[in-house]
Amino acid sequence: MTSHPNELALLLDACAAADLAAALARLPVGTRTDILRHGAARHPALVSWALDHGTSDELRALAANPRLDRRQLHLLADCADHRAVSAGRPVDGALAGALYRHRNATPALRRRLLDAPVLSDEVRGCVMHMTARALLAPALDCPHPELVKRAELLARGPHGRRPPNTPAALYAWFKGTTYTSPKSHALLRGRIPLFRPDKWTPADWAELTALHDADPLDPAPCSVLAELPECPRDVALALLRDDSGDDVRADTLLAGLRSGAFTAADVVRRAPHAPHVLRALEAFDRDCDTIAHSLLVHDLHRELTALVRRSLGDDPAVWRALLAHLSADGFPGTLPDLAAAARTAPAPPYPQRPWPHTQQVSTSPFVHLLRFADPAAMSGILGALDPHDLGELAHYDIQKPLPDALVDAFLDHAGPGVLEVFVPHHAHHDRTRACLLRRDDPSVNAALLRGSDVPRRTWYEIAAGTPHSPEAGGGRVPLHPDVRSYLRGEGSRRPGGGSAMRFAVHTRDADLVPAALRRPLTTAHQITACRFLAETGRITELAELSGRHGPLDPLLGTAIRRTLAVRGPRALGRRLAALDRAQAVHDLQHGTAEAVHAQLERDEPPPWQEIQSLVLTGRLPVRSRELLAEHPDLPDAVAIALLRADDGTTAVPFVLAPRSRTWATAALGLLPVVPIWMDGRLHPDLLWSARCLESGAVTAEDVFALGRPARSVLRLIGAYPYELGMLRGHLADEAARLTADRPDTWAVAAALLGEFTGTLPELLATVAAATAPTA
Repeated sequence: MTSHPNELALLLDACAAADLAAALARLPVGTRTDILRHGAARHPALVSWALDHGTSDELRALAANPRLDRRQLHLLADCADHRAVSAGRPVDGALAGALYRHRNATPALRRRLLDAPVLSDEVRGCVMHMTARALLAPALDCPHPELVKRAELLARGPHGRRPPNTPAALYAWFKGTTYTSPKSHALLRGRIPLFRPDKWTPADWAELTALHDADPLDPAPCSVLAELPECPRDVALALLRDDSGDDVRADTLLAGLRSGAFTAADVVRRAPHAPHVLRALEAFDRDCDTIAHSLLVHDLHRELTALVRRSLGDDPAVWRALLAHLSADGFPGTLPDLAAAARTAPAPPYPQRPWPHTQQVSTSPFVHLLRFADPAAMSGILGALDPHDLGELAHYDIQKPLPDALVDAFLDHAGPGVLEVFVPHHAHHDRTRACLLRRDDPSVNAALLRGSDVPRRTWYEIAAGTPHSPEAGGGRVPLHPDVRSYLRGEGSRRPGGGSAMRFAVHTRDADLVPAALRRPLTTAHQITACRFLAETGRITELAELSGRHGPLDPLLGTAIRRTLAVRGPRALGRRLAALDRAQAVHDLQHGTAEAVHAQLERDEPPPWQEIQSLVLTGRLPVRSRELLAEHPDLPDAVAIALLRADDGTTAVPFVLAPRSRTWATAALGLLPVVPIWMDGRLHPDLLWSARCLESGAVTAEDVFALGRPARSVLRLIGAYPYELGMLRGHLADEAARLTADRPDTWAVAAALLGEFTGTLPELLATVAAATAPTA
């Protein structure tokens, strides 16, 4: 078996249609079989080749591909029938058995295989020797008495009988069961073949819709019904209704989109019960916003953005009416109907939503739509709301950051009480926390420290009074009284599990700094505090603290005493500065995690030249390199040195590369785009290259031109169909330019792909050179 069938399939997908048959014919048989079994499902050209030219073994390998969809399975069955008729023999039994057992086979396909003129032993065995209801139930209608008898014995419905083929019977059975098990979808898919929805009339489907509207089914049965090939689009859209409140799941929406029962445009423009649709869209963003569904997410967002900006606009009165219609609930129409009602109909009275406690987590269809509004209009919209209704946004939490413009608009209008609610739900997102810090408001800073477990860097910046607003004049942001109390060690706030007093040394406060110095601190924190006392002329106090039994590090205390005794107070500042730099180098090499953190939370730049030398000579441990990568003011030379020193197993590229285009492009040239330890399924949350794409630090073209090795770049292209889909065209163009009319190049590419360490263009150029005709 080849170790990279998916990547090789994507590479072959770039081959010109005229050359594909010749290219595949030149591959080793085992490689070709592995591509069909594991990598062909997402590449229609490869499936078409197998149907037209594949051997029986290759068709069986294709049938064993678990990613084949329903349409491809039916095409494969058509191919098997055609070949059997042309050859005057029964359908290949092994192929028919693989099709029957396939997890995506529909009941209609299984009935078709059972109705074949000559029933294969493999299909017969699926019924006679297996117990899964999904495999047995299609045999209830087949022409083979022994199979019917076994199906009737094991594939039964309520009360041990097959239920009537009516919507009411299906609804009653599905409604009367609790679906809390992860296996509930498989259970329900096994029940579906007991019915014949292919024989239902439009009136039957309308009856099912009416039953669901009166008392909605759970998400699991709705999702199974929505993915049925026979389910009409309007019925599938009606099944999006879910009365679970804030516990709505995205199962039905995902199933319908993946099966083609409806499109993103259908959901936004045609689905009834707009409030329920919006809750399903919220749940989809919360649960399904992953690389596996990135195309679906972007399609939905595009449609919502168009609807909101075209139909709701930026008039605050329209948005107030929209909130009223959504809060009144029960709106029966579509999202366009809802927008039209907000523009033209009088707003209905609605009870204000209760907020019993600060930690209440809530969804909000209103806020979900507001995320797609024009950023310039958001402040005016929120300013026109009743202050109580700002709780819609404060309690809103789907584990995704809000748009920066929406956060800024909220902070423009939120009172202290609403802000205290907002922080615990949103400040854990880096982008939202940056918006809060940009206010340079002491009360906002206090709320941030009080309500959220922020990173210690945030504690440092607030304690040091670091301004964040672009309009800041360079002065220090004052400390709020609550922050001062935290820095005195009062209260329960313990950043990083330690005392907040360690950050008091950065406040340059005449009371807080000496108080902190009398508590256990790292040597780096002590030096920072001593330098402040020396600069402000508090030599007597400093001499007292550096006594033999004082709180200072013994070596630091000795150095202070000797300097004061031998060279006098004027030399103390220079001596402490030299100690500070020496201590920084020592702690980065040998210090504890707390000591390394202390060196990176400095009131003046770290000794970058010495640090760069340590990195280049391999004298910094991984922990120090990972913490250095988080520093907000890292020079380019040090950042690139950190990337050069990385072996692909640390967090350095993940933290560092997405922050700068210079660093990201350097990382593409130095490190594999997929870490060497991520050999199986891709985990986008741990991919530094994926974070670079999401942050905009690199483009798809950068990944194509600079990313390495070629196999890993192909994995990324396959995993990110929205972000990197255009690279398939680049790959095809490059392949056509270098390898046109030379099918042998693809066999060479297949042999090289697994071990080649260069970029995709370099791989194609190498292959082209190796297969070029000799002069």
